[in-house]
Order: sequence, then structure tokens, then C-alpha cells
Amino acid sequence: MRATYPMVAEAIGWSHPTGRGLGDHLYEILHYCKDQDLPPLTTILVKKGTRYPPEDAMVYIRAALGDIDLEESQKEVFGFDWSAVFEEAEPRGLIDNAVETSGIWLTSFWGWSPADWGCLSFSQEWMRGKFIERTEPGVIVAIYVADSNRSPAHLRKRLVGFYEVTHESGHLFDFIGAPRRAEHESDPERRHKFHFSLKASRAWKVDLDPPPFVDDVLSGFVTQATGTLIGARGLPVIDPDHVANLLRLPIVEVPLFGNSTAGRNDRFELNQITKVSRAVHPPKEPYFIAEPNGPKHLYVMRLSCDPEEWLTSDWTAPAGAQIIKVGFSKSPVSRCRQIQAAYPAGRFRWEIVYPEPIPKPHPIPTQRPQSLGKMR
Repeated sequence: MRATYPMVAEAIGWSHPTGRGLGDHLYEILHYCKDQDLPPLTTILVKKGTRYPPEDAMVYIRAALGDIDLEESQKEVFGFDWSAVFEEAEPRGLIDNAVETSGIWLTSFWGWSPADWGCLSFSQEWMRGKFIERTEPGVIVAIYVADSNRSPAHLRKRLVGFYEVTHESGHLFDFIGAPRRAEHESDPERRHKFHFSLKASRAWKVDLDPPPFVDDVLSGFVTQATGTLIGARGLPVIDPDHVANLLRLPIVEVPLFGNSTAGRNDRFELNQITKVSRAVHPPKEPYFIAEPNGPKHLYVMRLSCDPEEWLTSDWTAPAGAQIIKVGFSKSPVSRCRQIQAAYPAGRFRWEIVYPEPIPKPHPIPTQRPQSLGKMR
């Protein structure tokens, strides 16, 4: 089957529906096929209703391949097993061993608004499927803002934040706010695109003003050849220097659509959320954790799980039972984060239920018992 420019544009999530601007990428594909002694793939790209490439494309094809027989060249393309060439023609080395290296991926958005955009989206279902195959639930995806007239000018080409992405699949509209849905539906170029989504569970912004340019952090990674693929499907970050640069970035957790508990953490570096949980390596001798003396807040935390999942299997919890922790801390938020850091990501998540708002204006001067008053 011959392909048209709009078909290619839709398949890769290209910014222009007619494929305008694809020429440089097609030129690279043409010469790659020549260098690797592969059938000339670009010879099957035609205008609608025609059998052969347009004359402006033929100029480049003849310059690279000479006066070829187009009919025979197209037959070679159709008869070749392209699955043997980097699954879906991905650049060599960019996908291999992704999970075994950093586990961090890169993609681009047209802006940055996690509070009403809680997912990673793909224009084709198979793209989402490939991402799921190559990642683990909870994969960290770095986000930079695309260099597009759709993007805010002050954020273009800047690495703005990170998403923690699950493998929970759904339609785009399941994971974004009403204003973004209305915006998406009103745009004729986007209305039927990017519907195949994966829910994000957490989001962090890069806590620098302004955010760094993506090329300053990942030098040479985003190129004309990789930019479209990064935007459409994402690519893993493999280079050790690139990974190290990402891990040193200061970040702050921010509210995320669909996650009401997000956005409470202090400033820290990305490497603190990608480390193996301390609970995996038990201590070799007894230890305790103490805080400096001084005024503290009384706090109450609740573990968001079924108590029977946490306690012994032969114990039946009363109806409505909950697991609660009560304590004193200079910062209930920081204390909650410290405790949560010892739990692998999953359904066991601590949340603060008192005080609210967090923190109270004045800490308790001593640790003598205090009345909680009425709690919701």
C-alpha cells in the first residue's frame, strides 16, 4: 500500500496535517536506505490519487539513486520484511536496553499545565502499546516544551518538568480537565489525535526560573531527526552524562489532574525520587530517627489502604477501620514525605488528615497532649 503525506503526518503525530515540513526527515531516510542497502522506502510516498512520488521529491531520489525503475523499487519496498530493521524504523541505539539504563524517558508537550493535564498521550494505539512494552509502571518522563507556535513563547525548548507515568490506559478525556477538553475538541487539527493515553500519577516542575533549555541538559539529544519521534512516542535517555544532568535538577512536586494529594513536597533533586526505597535494604543494627528539640506540630496521618491488606491475614478488620499514625513534627509535610519514601510506589500511601490547612500557623510549644478538636 502506498502512503500519502497526510497518512505519514497522522501516524507520527506531525504538527501539520498535510505533512508540510517532512522533507528534511524524508531526505535522511532516503540516504539511510541507500547507505544500508535497503529498498528505497520514500518511493512509496505519493500524493493522493497518484502512483509515484511528486516531481519535487523525484529530484532528490534521482540525485541519490540515479534513474531507477520506480515500479520495481516500490515492489522491493512492499516485499521487504521491515520488522527486521529497528522496530518501526527507530534510530539504532535509542531504544535498546532502555529499562536497564536510567528508566527516564523524554517527550515534548505544547505547554506545561499538570493541574489540568494528567496523562501522556499518543496519536496511535500501537505507539502507546510500544511505550508500555518498553517501560515499567511508574516510569519517569521528562517534559520539554516543543518549539511550536502552539507553545508559550517563553517556554519553548525548555525542560519544564517530569511526570511519573502509570500503565493505566484510557481515553485522553479521562485524564484532562474540562477546559482542556473543550480546547482540544475546538481545534480541527487536534480533534481526532492523541486520544490514546496513559494516566500520570505524579508531576514535578523544574524549580529554576527560567527552566533550562533542553539542549543545555541533554546536549545533542533533541535533533531534527529525533525531535518528531520524541514528541510522538518519547525516547529513553541513555547517555550517562544526560542521565546525570537530569538527576541533578532541582524539582518541586506540583498538583496533577486526577491526584488530589500531589503538590505537597519541598524542593529536592530528581535523584531522590529515582533511588531504590530504603526499605529494600534493612539496617544491620538498631537505629532510631529523632528530630531536633523545639516547637512542633501535632499531626495525624492515614494509610490509604484496606487494613486487612497490611495486617495479619487471619485478622478481620471492623467496618470502617483505618490505619492511623499520630505524632509531633516541625514539618508534618516533610515528615509524611520521609515516611512515604520507605514504601515502594503502590497502593500504600500516607496522607495528612490533620492539621488542615497544613501547617497550622503556630506550632505547639511542648509535646504535652493536646486536644485535636473536631476533625472531618
